[in-house]
Amino acid sequence: MDINRFCLTGGGNKIILGTAASKAPQDVCSILEKYGYKNLYLTVGQEQSAIKRMINKFIQLYKISRMIPNHSIILMQYPLYTFLFFTLPFYRRCIKKQLLIHDIDSIRINGKLSWLEKITLSQFDEIIVHTNEMKNYLERSLSVQCKIYVLSCFDYLVDNYCFYGNQRSKTYNLCFAGNIDKSVYLQEFLSQCPSMHLYLYGSWSKKVKLQGNFEYMGKFTPSDVGYLEGSWGIVWDGDTAKTCNGTWGEYLRIIASHKVSLYIVSGLPLIVWKQSAMAKFVEKEGLGLLVDSLLEVGNKIADVSDEQYQYFICNLQKWGDRLNRGAMLESVLNDIK
Repeated sequence: MDINRFCLTGGGNKIILGTAASKAPQDVCSILEKYGYKNLYLTVGQEQSAIKRMINKFIQLYKISRMIPNHSIILMQYPLYTFLFFTLPFYRRCIKKQLLIHDIDSIRINGKLSWLEKITLSQFDEIIVHTNEMKNYLERSLSVQCKIYVLSCFDYLVDNYCFYGNQRSKTYNLCFAGNIDKSVYLQEFLSQCPSMHLYLYGSWSKKVKLQGNFEYMGKFTPSDVGYLEGSWGIVWDGDTAKTCNGTWGEYLRIIASHKVSLYIVSGLPLIVWKQSAMAKFVEKEGLGLLVDSLLEVGNKIADVSDEQYQYFICNLQKWGDRLNRGAMLESVLNDIK
């Protein structure tokens, strides 16, 4: 008997200019379609008040649950709804509830898993997480032992993809793509490392005052990866260039930052924090440099030969092809079967 499969995603099905925040969920939807999942979207206008959005999401979740036939499989992309736990009984007719995690807000913002997210995550039969570190964290934290599968790295789908890394060579030019306003560490990095040139991509309201050797390149479309300038891609967080600190920095210990995937398909060797979850992946696969502090990047780059840089590029091409095929999620889905 064929089983009906559905994927429920929040935020609609549009890619937002200037940020890759909506890119990963949409790539998941595209890959799941090949595995027979029907995509459903939870859409609420951002112009509505917070209370009205909350009520409308609750109503939509109920209506969607009535559309889904008995004995179906439902996969939800998380986070979906603040009070998701209270709507999960609507889906008790499903034979399996799956969850794919993009962010765990309580850990990202407050540094630990909240009681509400604990009981919410514990309601699922299968959970797909970023890294082994995230898997270990949840296995220690959840009261119910559900099956947990590891992506290792997010896929990154690009139409008419071609690898741009072969056009790059070793320089002291770095690329940053993301939320510039929250990346306070850029101030210290630019002031302490004047020999490094930084290309900045993303939304910038100028709340963070930057001075130094940088160019603001404006917003970017997540699928236009060939436009990213530089020789290296920075994956960092916190309020200092000396280390990744605070809850945002500590969050890197368990997540697979989507920036990693962006830089890989862009052909940009990575510069990552040595204590991040992705450090082992980057080192094992030969995709870039590990540093304790961004202030040591100049010396690290100086030690890289042209041959080693091309070794990084060669490995990035292999992984760029994998991520563009959706190979990471496909591998997990095959394991689940």
